[in-house]
Amino acid sequence: MDIEDLSFFQEYYLDTNTLVIMLCGLFDESSKSHTLKQIARFTPEDFKAVKMALRHAKQINVTPHVLTETLALLENRIPKNYFQPFFSNVKEWLLATDEIFDWTKQGKNQLLTHQKCSDFGIVDLSLFLAPAGTGTVLVTSDKALHGMCKANGVNSIHLSELVALYLQQQN
Repeated sequence: MDIEDLSFFQEYYLDTNTLVIMLCGLFDESSKSHTLKQIARFTPEDFKAVKMALRHAKQINVTPHVLTETLALLENRIPKNYFQPFFSNVKEWLLATDEIFDWTKQGKNQLLTHQKCSDFGIVDLSLFLAPAGTGTVLVTSDKALHGMCKANGVNSIHLSELVALYLQQQN
């Protein structure tokens, strides 16, 4: 895969870690802080790679499960007096994303009774079931989820692939 291949995808789905990277990276850009490294435990290169990929997107999607998990994770990691300024800063970007939830694929009963539920859990399973069509792709840092997507014909890009593309572009 090379950088031009990213323009093929029009809809991007983000997993929890990828959304955390974006939110912390956006906050760091505007506030000149180091949230990405301290809170999210990712690097600036991770953020720049995801941002590079998303500039090709016509639509950025999250599932309600990912949004819930992301905000809960950040609320637990960011000190309470710091969370409000953080959330205020990234709220507009979050509002611009689309929340995708298809009850026929992602309803509680469908997720809980899916054969892969015990292996991957509800959040990852919602991501596995969400992307549909050739112009959609899931961006994930989860190797198991990435592998399941690849094995089942779901377009998926692992964070390490994006970082490699970003670094290649920088040279």
